[in-house]
Amino acid sequence: MSRRKHWFDANVKKALADDALRAAIADTTVKKMASRAAAIAQVDQFQALRDLAARIKQHTIDHLDGYLDEFVRRFEAAGGRVHFAATAADANECIVRIARDNGLTLCAKAKSMTTEETHLNEALEAAGVRAVETDLGEFVVQLDHDRPSHIVTPIIHKNRATVARAFVRELGAEYTEDPEALTQIARRYLRDVFRRCDMGVTGVNFAIAETGTLCVCTNEGNGRLTMTRPRVHVALMGIEKVIPRMADLAVFTKLLSRSGTGQPITVYASLIQGPRRADDPDGPEQLHVVILDGGRRAIQAGPYSQVLRCIRCGACLNACPVYRQIGGHAYGSVYPGPIGKLLSPLLNDLEYFADLPQASSLCGLCLEVCPVNINIPDVLVHLRRDQVKNATVPWSRRAAFRGALAALSSPWLYRIAQKAARWFSALPAKGEWITRLPGPMGRLTEYRDLPRPAAKPFRELWPLEKASRDSAASQVPMHVPHPDPASGAAEQRELPPLDPAVIRRVATDADLVSIFCARAEAIGFRVTRSSPDALGSDIAALVGRKKVIIEPSLSCRPDVERALAGQAEWLDPQAGDAAMFATDVGITGVRAAVAETGTIVWSSGPDLWRGLSLIPPMHIAIVRREQIVPDLLDLFSDLPKTELSANTTLITGPSKTGDIEGILITGVHGPGEVHVIVL
Repeated sequence: MSRRKHWFDANVKKALADDALRAAIADTTVKKMASRAAAIAQVDQFQALRDLAARIKQHTIDHLDGYLDEFVRRFEAAGGRVHFAATAADANECIVRIARDNGLTLCAKAKSMTTEETHLNEALEAAGVRAVETDLGEFVVQLDHDRPSHIVTPIIHKNRATVARAFVRELGAEYTEDPEALTQIARRYLRDVFRRCDMGVTGVNFAIAETGTLCVCTNEGNGRLTMTRPRVHVALMGIEKVIPRMADLAVFTKLLSRSGTGQPITVYASLIQGPRRADDPDGPEQLHVVILDGGRRAIQAGPYSQVLRCIRCGACLNACPVYRQIGGHAYGSVYPGPIGKLLSPLLNDLEYFADLPQASSLCGLCLEVCPVNINIPDVLVHLRRDQVKNATVPWSRRAAFRGALAALSSPWLYRIAQKAARWFSALPAKGEWITRLPGPMGRLTEYRDLPRPAAKPFRELWPLEKASRDSAASQVPMHVPHPDPASGAAEQRELPPLDPAVIRRVATDADLVSIFCARAEAIGFRVTRSSPDALGSDIAALVGRKKVIIEPSLSCRPDVERALAGQAEWLDPQAGDAAMFATDVGITGVRAAVAETGTIVWSSGPDLWRGLSLIPPMHIAIVRREQIVPDLLDLFSDLPKTELSANTTLITGPSKTGDIEGILITGVHGPGEVHVIVL
C-alpha cells in the first residue's frame, strides 16, 4: 500500500483558514525582503559574490572527503574530539553518551536546525538531561510544546500575546505584551540556566578545513554563553558545513545575514579553535563535534548535490508566495519553504513528502534570492519527474497531465481544447477574472481567481500580427537562462580563487577610522573618538558610579583606574560568577576591528575573560587606530597566519533579536549597550 498520505492537504487547509497566521507571516517576510534589498544594494558585484559562493560550496561538496579529513585532523590537533554519525539516532546516542560519561544534567542549547532534525531534545530528556532552548524564539516554542516555523525566525507564527501567555503559564511571570519586557523576562530566567548549566549544545554554520575551526553565527548572545559557560561544549553539524579556507568566510559572512535578515553580518560570529587552553580563565574544558550524514551522502552522490550548498539563511522562505500563505508547520518537516521542498524528500522519503515538490508556482523568486544560487525550481521539476517515474503521484493527477501532454502535442486537439475553453466565459466572474469553477475543478478557484479566456485566441490573432512584427521580432534579444555558476567540470577541478575585486568593499588605502566609526554607529555601537590623554575621562563619563571589571591585561588599565578612582566600584573577575554576573560594565581591548562592517574582534587568552564582553549589560571596547583593517577579507585572510586562540569572536553591534513580531530589541542575552572608543 502506498505510504503517500494526504496530511499536506489538511495542513494547508488549516493554515489558509488562519487569517492571523497568514497576516503575521506576510508582514514579517515582506519586511525581511525589504531589508535584504536595502542590504544588497550596498554591495557592488553582489551577483558575482553569489556566483563565487556557489562555486566554492559546489567544489567543496564535490571533494568533500578530502576537506572533511583535513578539518578532522586539524580540529583534533587543537584538542577537539570528533564523532561521526550515520543517522539522526546515532547522533543523539553519541551526544547522550557524552552527557552520561561526564555526569552532565543541565544542557543549554543554542538555536540549531540540525538538532531539530535529529530531535535531540527528546533524546536528552529521556536520558535524564534537562535541555533548555536559549534562543528567544526557540525558548517560546519549547514552552508551548510547539515547533519552529521558520529557519531563522522560529516564532514568526506567534504574536506578543501568545508569548505573554506562555510566560505567565510556564514561568509565573506577570502578564505583559511589551516585547522589551517579555525579552527581559526570558533574559532573567535564562541567566539562571547559563549560571548552572554543565553542557552546551550548538549547531555549526561553517567548519573551516584549513584550520579545524568551527564558526557559529548568532545575534542574541545566547550562542556565545552556550559556548562559554558549560564545561562541555558539543557542536552538531551536517557533513556539508565544511568549507576549505578561513578566507572563504569573507564570502559567506557577507552573504548569510544580508540574504536572511538584511544585516551586514550577524552580531556574533564565533570562531572556535578547540577547548579552553591551560591559561584561559574561562571556556569549556571539552569540545566535541558530531558530524552527521543523515542522508546527505546520498544527496552528494546523486544528481541533486547542489541542494547541499544551502547555508540556512532563510531567504527563500521570505520570498516564497506559497510559504507566505501557509507558514512553516504545513510542510510537516523541520525544513519548511522552498528549501524544505527539496531537503525533506531527499533526506527522508520522497513518497511520504510527495506533495511538497508539487506545492510551488515555480516563479523562481527562491533562485533569485538564494545566496549560493541553488536552482530550486529546476530541482523541483526534476523531483516531480522522479515522482512520476516512481508512481508516487496519484493516478488522477498523472492522467490529467497525460491528457494535457496529448492536447499540447497535437495541433487539432489543441484547437478543440481552445474552443472548449471559451465555454468558461459564461462562468461567474469579476471583470476579466473567473471566481468559481464548477464541480471538482472548484478547488482551483477556492483561493485564487483565473483569467477569463480571450475572445480570440493567439492562434487566430497571430496571422494578423505576424507581418508587422517580423522586423521588430528579429531585433529582440533571445532570453538566455542564467547558468548555474557552479556547474561545469572545468570550474570544479580547482578551488575557485578569491578575487578581491569581487569580495572587497573597502579599499586598503581608504580612511579606515572614519569608515569604521560611521558603520559601527550604523549597526548600533555608540562610538567615541578619543586620545590617550582623554581616554580616562571619556570612560569615566560613560561609567558613572557603576560596578566595573577591567580586562586585567589591558595596556591602558592604570590610566582608566586613576580616572575611575573614588567613582566606580571595582569587582575582581577572579571572584568568579558572583563578580561577573553582578558587574554593570565590562571594559576590554580588542584584537582587531573591521572598517567594512563596523565590527570589533575579541579573542580569548591569558587574563582575557570571554564573559567580560558578554555578560555585563554594558561593554566598553577600546580600539586603537592601527588595529582597524579595511575588510572582512583582510581579517579572515590574516587569521590563519597568526596563532589562533581557542575562541575569537566578531562582535557587530549590541545583542539583539527580532523574534517577537519582528520588533528589534537589544540586550537579549548579551549587552544591550556597547561603547566603542577609538584612539
